[in-house]
Amino acid sequence: MTTTATDTATETTMEVVLDQGAHKHLTFLRRATGWEVHTFPGGFLVRRFDGCDFVFVNGADDIVASMAFTEGDPVYWADKLTAGDARSWNYVSFAEWLLDEAHHELDLDYAEIDELLRTADLSTERRSREVLADDFEGLAFPDSTIDLYYSWDDRFLSSLHAARQGLALYADRQH
Repeated sequence: MTTTATDTATETTMEVVLDQGAHKHLTFLRRATGWEVHTFPGGFLVRRFDGCDFVFVNGADDIVASMAFTEGDPVYWADKLTAGDARSWNYVSFAEWLLDEAHHELDLDYAEIDELLRTADLSTERRSREVLADDFEGLAFPDSTIDLYYSWDDRFLSSLHAARQGLALYADRQH
C-alpha cells in the first residue's frame, strides 16, 4: 500500500512505496526534481533521477533518526559513503597552483605557462600528474596539500540534502 504526503512549505511530495521496519522505499518530487531514498538495516541509498546514486552505511539501527541526529553533516556522511564520490577534482585550483609554481620554481614566463596550460588536460588528478611530469619537468606534484585541489562534489551535497529533507518529511509524517 502506498501513501503520499506533501510538505507545503517546500512543495515536496512524498510517496511511501514500502515501509517495513528498516526497509523503506520513499520517492519524492519537488517541482521538476525527483529522488528516491531506500533504507535498509544500517544504511541507505539516495537515487536522484538525473543518474546519481549514493550509498551510505553507518550501521545505525534507525537511519531516519541517525540522519536527524547528524543533521546531514557532509563530513560525517562522506566517511560512511560506500558508493559514489563525495569530493571531485578542482582543476581550476590546481591550474592556479601550477601557474604560480612554474613561474617561481622553473622561472617560466606567465605567457609560456599559459600557452602550456591552454592545451593541457587537467580534468582529473591522474591527468594533472601526467601533465606535470610531461610538461613541467622539475616540479613535484603537491601530494602533501592534495586536499586543496579537491572540493565537495555538488551532486553529493545536493543528494545528501535531498536525503536529509526526505527523511525529515518521512519522520514528520510518522508523528
